[in-house]
Amino acid sequence: MSLTAGILSWSAFIFALIAVLLAPWFFGAWQQWWFWPFFTCLAMSTFLFAARLLVRAYGHRRSDDEESTEEDVFRHHRRGWLLASFIPFILYAIIRTFQADVWMDAERILLLQLSALLLGVQVVSGFSRTQRLLCFGFITVNFICLGAYGIVNHVLTGSSRVLWAPAYELYQAEHRASGSYFCPDHFSGAMELALGIGIACILVRKTHWVAKLAGLVLCGAGLTGVLLSRSRGGGLTIVVMFVVAVVFGFSTWSRRSRWLIRGAFAIAGAAALVLFATSQHPFMKRFLIYFPFSDLRGKPAIEVRAAVIDRLAQTSRGRMISAAWRAWRTNEKTRLWGIGPGMHQNIWPHIAATPDGDRKSGTWPTMPNYDFHSYWVHSDWMQLLEEYGLVGLLLFLIPTGTVLLFMLPKSRAMPHETVPATGSHLLSLAGIMAWTAMAFHSLGDFNLQIPANAWLLAVLVALPLGQLHGRTGQPSQDEVTA
Repeated sequence: MSLTAGILSWSAFIFALIAVLLAPWFFGAWQQWWFWPFFTCLAMSTFLFAARLLVRAYGHRRSDDEESTEEDVFRHHRRGWLLASFIPFILYAIIRTFQADVWMDAERILLLQLSALLLGVQVVSGFSRTQRLLCFGFITVNFICLGAYGIVNHVLTGSSRVLWAPAYELYQAEHRASGSYFCPDHFSGAMELALGIGIACILVRKTHWVAKLAGLVLCGAGLTGVLLSRSRGGGLTIVVMFVVAVVFGFSTWSRRSRWLIRGAFAIAGAAALVLFATSQHPFMKRFLIYFPFSDLRGKPAIEVRAAVIDRLAQTSRGRMISAAWRAWRTNEKTRLWGIGPGMHQNIWPHIAATPDGDRKSGTWPTMPNYDFHSYWVHSDWMQLLEEYGLVGLLLFLIPTGTVLLFMLPKSRAMPHETVPATGSHLLSLAGIMAWTAMAFHSLGDFNLQIPANAWLLAVLVALPLGQLHGRTGQPSQDEVTA
């Protein structure tokens, strides 16, 4: 039986790894014809994971030296609470999906959410410690290759092609790198995850020199990738990630060294930010074009505030977010339950970005949306509120906050930490940085609607959760046998 369980364990691991590693290389699995093959891999992985659980439950008995310790029971309960935090939102999402007016659009969103959750569950409860470390290593190497391709492709071809397909003319005209993604902002999202791993490899003490070297390469590739993508959201995300790294990145250092290094990093980061903000780099000019407020100097604060809101609302993202906000505020029902998953793109032409239209008098709004289509809000958080309502947003915040709390390697609720400090802190810091990058960047983009980025985030967050709250000790019999 243990041989069967071992084969099932490694087969599930391989299928999961195929989707996680290859999806970014096929345009992020954004289009339906690339989404389904990788979703099938994750479905096979989940099936094999479930089969392994059945084999262990009905055919495997622990030996005396494998009896659960008090610490194992504690960790088992922690995993139970972690999984339970996701159940209310997933059940709510399933119910709202069956109530959706356009089933095909709601289905894809639900499957993306379910696949990311089931992938995370496998990493936490199904992967062994060896498999988690292997997975982290493969992802690290894959990110280096993704960054290298994006940089080389931009230098040699100006990102005129995305793999074998022609690039979008809009992004090519702006000279923006998109790597293996069609959109530079999504390439930036992947590079932010790579940067998070690089930061963790460098800042955690006593990591192997190979990890330090990989961290340096990842930081270089990640920063360069974001810079070449010229993603404004990516640029702001780097600033936020730097602040989080200063706060959480030195917990393995001595107290005196910790504060000295934090101060030095804070000064260096502030200086770099000032230099970049005062430079004439094309990336910085994109920020200035986006915020042309120099003519408002000296005017009253009320006028400045009104002008800023008005100008931001006229940008493409402003129009999408404003329209989504108005769709959510349609009535008490939509405010509470949302308009339905996947319905944003269907009601978009009927909701204007400005509220000055009047049906009775036949007055058109200043900024209608019938000539400007939007599949996504370009704000994952706003789309979550629009489509799932206030109830869905609150239910989603429960697992989001629980995951962040459980990733902290020195939580007070973890009385017997036996995982080596270097490994647990490395995975935890990488997970925290990934969580930070996607949570912040998703305020102004839809990286979590890109399957590859959503699956990568799920794995990077689940790895420390499994390492901190998984069973400790020697490798399982299944690993040894396999």
